Amino acid sequence: MAEALYLNDAYIKEWTAKIVSVNDAGNGRSFIVLDKTAFYPKGGGQPHDEGVLIKDCKEYQVIFTVKLSGEISNEVDNNGNEPLKQNDIVQCKLNWERRYRLMKMHTACHVFAGVLHKETGAMITGNQLDIDQSRIDFSVEQYNPEKLIEYVNKANVILNEGHNNKIYYLDKNADVDKFLRLAKGLPPNITNIRIVEIEGFDAQPDGGTHVHNTKEVGRIMFQKSENKGKNNRRVYLSLE
Repeated sequence: MAEALYLNDAYIKEWTAKIVSVNDAGNGRSFIVLDKTAFYPKGGGQPHDEGVLIKDCKEYQVIFTVKLSGEISNEVDNNGNEPLKQNDIVQCKLNWERRYRLMKMHTACHVFAGVLHKETGAMITGNQLDIDQSRIDFSVEQYNPEKLIEYVNKANVILNEGHNNKIYYLDKNADVDKFLRLAKGLPPNITNIRIVEIEGFDAQPDGGTHVHNTKEVGRIMFQKSENKGKNNRRVYLSLE
């Protein structure tokens, strides 16, 4: 399996990798697996990364990244170049502006979810990060939009305090209930549980990318909220 560089260092922007496999996707595109990658595959509510692969000064656009049969696979546009081949050595470059925006958004949502859980006991039932606006679904009995704005303000206080993010791993037999914010719990096949801890505030199991320090996020802006039915609420957030 490809070494997922983003798990332990989300700030890697460029790296060199060897192509493990190439599968034709038609229309001048290929699905490529690298031996190591910092491209994040779509999943867990976080969108996929984009970027380029470079060989012999020719650029190949990485337009989509996803896990296929357990492997991180990149959909690559050949840009009219000769298709890449197995065992080729390529220089990889992340679309850093897009990734960093998603990192800030992800940390912002963790902080808001932490405040929400501490204030109401609410569990997250769904989420979708995006560049401009993110959505969080959660389960709580009372629907109170004014309170949600209050929680956003409290989250902004936490962000401005400048908490560091720390990553560590727990064995599958560890007691992780105190970390859970997802109503559905963790997938049963996870053997090594990755914890993202906002030091001095909250910790949650998570497989995505985050900033080093909450001050990097800036301010969360409340956009709107929706009542989705019995105990089901939705809030939309953006960054200033």
